[in-house]
Amino acid sequence: MENINININVNSANISGGLIGPESELENKLEVLFLSILDALRGAWDLTDSANVLLTLIFYKRILCLVEEGVIDFIKIEAEDHKVLKELSQQMNEDRGQAFAELRYALINIARQNPILENIFAPLVVALEHEEDLQHLVRVFWMMEELDFSTEQFPVATFGAFFNSSLNKAAARAGKSGGYWTIPKFLNELLAGLAAPKAGEMVYDPTAGQGSTLIELYNQCPELSFIAQEKDLNAWALCKMNLLMNGLYHANLTHENALVSTSTESTLADLAIACFPFGTTLDTRLVKTRPYISIPFEVTNTQEIDCNSLFVQLMLHRLKADGRMLVVLPLKTLFKDKEDRKLREYLLRRDWIEAVITLPNGVLYSTGVPVSIMVINKRKTIEKQDKVLFINASGFDAEHNSRMYKSLSDEDVQCILAVFRGNANYCGAWASEHSAWVSVDKILDNNANLNAKRYAAPFIRELERLSTIGNLLPLSKVFHRDNPAVWADKSDATLLHLPFVSKADVALSFADFQLQLDKLNRFKDSLETEGRLVNESVLIVNRTGARLRVSYFEYKGTALLVSKQLMIFTVDESKTLVEYLILQMHTPLFEQQFQMLKTDHEESFVSEGALLQLQVEVPALTQQEKIIRTTKLQLLQSEEQKVEDLRHRLNIGKQEARNRQAKIISSLHHELGNKLPAILTEFKNLRDYLKSKSEEQAAISMEEPIFPVFEEEEEMEGDLGADTLGKVVAQIENMLVYTISTIDAAGNIIDADKDRMNLEYCLIRELLESISQLYSKEKRFSIRIDIEEDDSGKELQIATILDKNQMTTAICNLIENAKRHGFIDHKKYLIHFKVGLSNDKKEVIIEYKNDGKPFPAAFSFEDFISYGNYAGETGHSGIGGYLIQQIMENHEGTLIYHDKVDRSDPFKVQFEIVLPHRRRTV
Repeated sequence: MENINININVNSANISGGLIGPESELENKLEVLFLSILDALRGAWDLTDSANVLLTLIFYKRILCLVEEGVIDFIKIEAEDHKVLKELSQQMNEDRGQAFAELRYALINIARQNPILENIFAPLVVALEHEEDLQHLVRVFWMMEELDFSTEQFPVATFGAFFNSSLNKAAARAGKSGGYWTIPKFLNELLAGLAAPKAGEMVYDPTAGQGSTLIELYNQCPELSFIAQEKDLNAWALCKMNLLMNGLYHANLTHENALVSTSTESTLADLAIACFPFGTTLDTRLVKTRPYISIPFEVTNTQEIDCNSLFVQLMLHRLKADGRMLVVLPLKTLFKDKEDRKLREYLLRRDWIEAVITLPNGVLYSTGVPVSIMVINKRKTIEKQDKVLFINASGFDAEHNSRMYKSLSDEDVQCILAVFRGNANYCGAWASEHSAWVSVDKILDNNANLNAKRYAAPFIRELERLSTIGNLLPLSKVFHRDNPAVWADKSDATLLHLPFVSKADVALSFADFQLQLDKLNRFKDSLETEGRLVNESVLIVNRTGARLRVSYFEYKGTALLVSKQLMIFTVDESKTLVEYLILQMHTPLFEQQFQMLKTDHEESFVSEGALLQLQVEVPALTQQEKIIRTTKLQLLQSEEQKVEDLRHRLNIGKQEARNRQAKIISSLHHELGNKLPAILTEFKNLRDYLKSKSEEQAAISMEEPIFPVFEEEEEMEGDLGADTLGKVVAQIENMLVYTISTIDAAGNIIDADKDRMNLEYCLIRELLESISQLYSKEKRFSIRIDIEEDDSGKELQIATILDKNQMTTAICNLIENAKRHGFIDHKKYLIHFKVGLSNDKKEVIIEYKNDGKPFPAAFSFEDFISYGNYAGETGHSGIGGYLIQQIMENHEGTLIYHDKVDRSDPFKVQFEIVLPHRRRTV
C-alpha cells in the first residue's frame, strides 16, 4: 500500500482567529482537522455528502473513546466488534477492502445492539459500500488514526462545541435543499436567554432539527431533562450525534412526526421551545381526534390546516399548568385571519402571552420573511397580567452577512433580553421607542393583532405625540362622505371614449400628483372591462400594490372612469388643502402607516374603511399654504440640481465610452501586436522547412528539429519543450487559438453594449436552470439552485426585466473563471446559486458561490473587473470580469465580491449580483 504523508498545521498562533485560552486552541485544532479531512473527502463526494460522512466518522471515533474511558456506560460494544475498530489501521495495511467490509459490519452490529445509535452510522456505512470511493476514505482514516479523540485531549464541552458548530455550518451551507433545517447561533442564544431554564426542569421540543437549541439550553443549565422529536431521518441522526457529543446522554429523542404521533408520552414539560419549518400543512382528518386540539376548526374531506397553529397547541398540551413556552413564528401568523386569529384570541383570552418579539427580515437561512418569537407563560406574575410586552427588534441595524442574510450582534441580543427582563435602561432611548406594554383588551379590540410594529415603533410614538397636541386627524375627518358608486362596463358604447385611469396612471410622488387627462388611454383601449364613473374632483388612491400611489383629478366638465383597483375620495377643503393633503400622504409618517396597513391585510387590497383610519397632521389652512410654498420651492431646486447632474453624467458617459473604445483597441494591440507577426514568421519558417524537405524528397518527422527557435516561447501556455516540428506546429496552433479567443472576447464586449440590450421579463430560476443545463455533463462540479421561500414554505416566483443573453454571458463567465482558476482535477466541487429579494423588495439578489480556490492574495476585485489586468499568474486577461461588470452596469445593477470570508467557510469565492426588481408591465 502506498505511503500517505499527512501534514496538518495546527499551530494555534496561526489559526486562533483572535480567540484565546486553551479551549479556544483546542477548538481551532479540531476545526483545522475538520477542514483538512473535508477537503480529502471531496475527491469522492460533494460538499454536503462529504460533511455527512465526515461528521459520522468523527462521531464513531469519539464514541469509541468515550466507551473505552467509561464516560458513557449505556453503549455496549462486543469484543469482536471492538477488536475490528481497534485493529483497523493494521488491517488496512494488509487488505483495505476486507478492513472496510469488517468495519461496515461492525458499525451495523453496534447500531443494532444499541437502539440509541439506530441509523446514526448510515452515511458512513453507505460510503463504505462503494469501492471506487475507498481510496479517499483510506487517506481520511490515516489522517484520523494519528489523532487522540479522548476526553483528556478534548474535554466534552470543547469537543461538543466544535461538533455543534461544524454541524450548523454544514446545515447553513446545504440549506433546505440539502435536507437540513437549522437556525443561526444568535437565535439559539436569544431563545435560551428568554427561556431562562432552571435546574430540574423538563424541556420539550417537537421539531429538534440538529438539536442546537437544546444544546444552548443545556449549556446554560446542565441540570435539565429533555424530550424531543424529529420526523426527518437524516436530521434525527445528526441531532442524536450532536446531543451525544455535547453530553446530553439521556435526552429522549424520538424519530417521529410530533403532530400525528400516537405515542402515549405522559410526561409534562416545564418549558417547551421550537423553531419548526414553516409552511407545512396536514389533512385535518389526521389530527381532528388528537388530544392536543383545543381550538375547534371545520373538518372536510379536502381541507388542510396550517401546522403553525397545530404546533403551538401541541406544545401547550405538553406543558404543565405553570409552564413556559417559546416559539418562532412567521410574522404573518401574528395578524392573519381565520385559524391564526382563533389561536391568538385563544391565547389572549387566557392571558397566556407574556411577550412578542419581532426580528429583522433574513435571519433564517431558508427564507427571507420576517419572523417573531412568541413567549407564552401559563402563570404570569401579577405585574405582567392582563398585558403583553411587545419588543420591535425588526429595525435593528443588523449585521449583514449578505444582502439576504442578517444576524443580530451579541449587543443586540443582550438589549432584547434586558428589555424582556425589565431592565430597559440597558438599551437607552432605543427601548422607549421599540418596546411597549399593551393591555390585552386593546389587542383584542384591534383584531387580536400581535405585530409588535403596530404598538412599538418610532412612527407610532410620533403619532402618539402629535395626537396629544391635537394636530392629528384621521382621513375619515378630511374626506366628504362617498357618493354612491356608478359603475360602467364596455357594453355601454357611449362611454368608450372616456379617459380611463388604471393603477399605473396614478402618481408615485407629490411632484406629479395632478392627473393629466390627455395622457390617459380611452376606456375602449383598456384591458379592464369596468370602471367607476366620476364627474367631480376626487382624490385617487391605489388599493393594490406595494407602494402608495396618489393622484388628484380636477373635474372640468369631462367625466372619468376609474379602475376598481383604485379608491376615490372627495376632499373637504374647509379642513385641508388638496395639495397639502397629498403632500402629507407622501411623508414617511403616513407611508409607514400605509405599509403597516398593507402588512396587516392578508388580502391583496386595502379597503376604503381601513385607509380612512390612517392619520395626517392638519394645522391651520394658513400654515398649510406656507408648507406648500416651501415644498414647491425645494422641489424646484431639486429638479434644477437633477438637470445639472444629468448633464454632468452625460458628459462623463461620453468620456467613458471613448475611454472604453480606446482601452479595447489598446488592449487588442497589446495582446495581438506581437503575436500575429510571430505567427506569420513561423508560418514562413514552416513553409521553407517543408519546401526544402519536398525538394529533397525526404521524409518528414514531427520530432525533427526545426530552425530558427520560436522566439516567443516564454509567452505561451505550458512548456512546449524543444523546437521540433511538432512543437512549432503546436505553438502556432496555440497562438491562433489565443488570438481567436482574444478577438471573440473583444467582440463579446461590443455585443454587451447597452444599446444592444433586448430586455424581457424573466424568472430567475428558469434563467439559472438553462445555464445549469450547459454544464450538465461536467464531472468536476455540480450546480445547485436555491430560491427564497415565503412564510408558507413555497418558493417565491422571483423575476425581473433583463437581457437573457447578456446575463447568461455574465454568469457563465463566473463559472468559467471557477473552472479555469479555482477547480483542481480529481476533486468534486459545488457552484451554489441562492436567489432572493432585498428587504424592501426593490432588488433581486443572486448569490453566487463556489468552493474552489480563492482569488490569489495579490489579485483584488478591482483587478478582476479591469480589462487588461492578468488573473494572477495564469496569463489570462481579465476580460471576463470586465465583461461581467459592464453587463451589470447595463442593467443598472451591481456586482459585489465578498473579500472577507470566514476561514472555515469552504465557499472561498462569493459574489452577489444585485439587480433592480422590475415587474412586468401590462
